[in-house]
Amino acid sequence: MLSSADNNIDADISSKMEIDLLEFVVDIVPKNPFKAMSSGNMLQIVFFSVMFGITLTFIEKEKSSVVISFFSGVSDTMIKMVDFIMYLAPYGVFALIAATIADFGYEIISTLVWVYFNCNSWTIFAKLFSL
Repeated sequence: MLSSADNNIDADISSKMEIDLLEFVVDIVPKNPFKAMSSGNMLQIVFFSVMFGITLTFIEKEKSSVVISFFSGVSDTMIKMVDFIMYLAPYGVFALIAATIADFGYEIISTLVWVYFNCNSWTIFAKLFSL
């Protein structure tokens, strides 16, 4: 009885582990690049981006420079957005700590300080003795 169950499990695992190479390659190509971006399908996004960049090199410089400058502007905008978020991050951390203190009282500070120093001491210990 147990051996038949093991055989069924082995057959089930092997049937689920089979990878169809043609299907894998077809799944790399996105049917809709915007749907791939919205669903977070990274392999399709990377494939689309590489193909877009390659085909961008085959068109005239006057036309490709417009697209390149557009994406350069988008890149600069995203970097500036991250700068703003990083500027506001300490205020967000302060708000989270204030909410925690409001929920649990001032006693939680001693626990948080203990966790902070405990984690840092283990990190320093690991760095000192990993040489």
